[in-house]
Amino acid sequence: MALKGKMLVKLSGWKLGALFCLACTTQAVAGSWEFHTGEEDELCIAMREHLNKLTVRDLKEAPTNSCATTAVRSYPEFEIPPWEELDAKQHETLIYELFRFLNLDTVAYFGRARLGALDLWTEMTKEQQENFNRMQLEKTHRFIERGGRLRVWRTRLVEDFGITNEIYAAPGPQTIVQLRYPDEIRETANRKVCPELSRAPYAPSYLFFVTDDLGGLDSRLGYTADTLVGSEPLLLDGKIVFRAGAGPTVVTLGRDEGSGPHDFCSLHYQSSEEK
Repeated sequence: MALKGKMLVKLSGWKLGALFCLACTTQAVAGSWEFHTGEEDELCIAMREHLNKLTVRDLKEAPTNSCATTAVRSYPEFEIPPWEELDAKQHETLIYELFRFLNLDTVAYFGRARLGALDLWTEMTKEQQENFNRMQLEKTHRFIERGGRLRVWRTRLVEDFGITNEIYAAPGPQTIVQLRYPDEIRETANRKVCPELSRAPYAPSYLFFVTDDLGGLDSRLGYTADTLVGSEPLLLDGKIVFRAGAGPTVVTLGRDEGSGPHDFCSLHYQSSEEK
């Protein structure tokens, strides 16, 4: 009887432990990615399932550990475009101009403000402009010294440069470059939220349209350049899909179906408290 009593105690303890662990697991996966737009799009539906499969812990508990960007890139049907690697050291002037554009915008960089109106550049004093340029040069040097990458891809990326509603991009391929920071492995952070991706590389990147000779920014551009600068092009069955945004709790996908890039899928993360 004494032995039986010990077995009952052990069994009860195991049951309590199991119930406790079950409660912990339920709390960990309480949040989920939900449709904001795109609930009828096949890719958007598949991406939602993919994100929910990989995100195993409520982001409310670890808001800075979201690996949404890496999760989107890991979608098994996506392919990375055939980028050609360039020697960043040999293109320091171009990289400097890319940083200037990144920290201004199309209107300010190309001087397209309406007559009498100010933009981010013209509202600066001469001293501020000099300081601004010096900061971009320092960013350029740090980027190259850290092993940042410059890549080029010549393709038909968009159909509309966004100058006006009537003017579309000229026929033929466009020259696209990507500034990509060195890969990071965020194993400690990702292990909590998306353990399957704990060893996957992560690297911020920026997208630009440049001249064919890589001499500078493409001056034909309109607001499309501003729209896509923070995006990443990926290939799905040979067609371009833009990872237009992947913040901690929002994922946006876009495509160009003939009239310029637009978002077709937006997924928002809802924590257990928001449901």
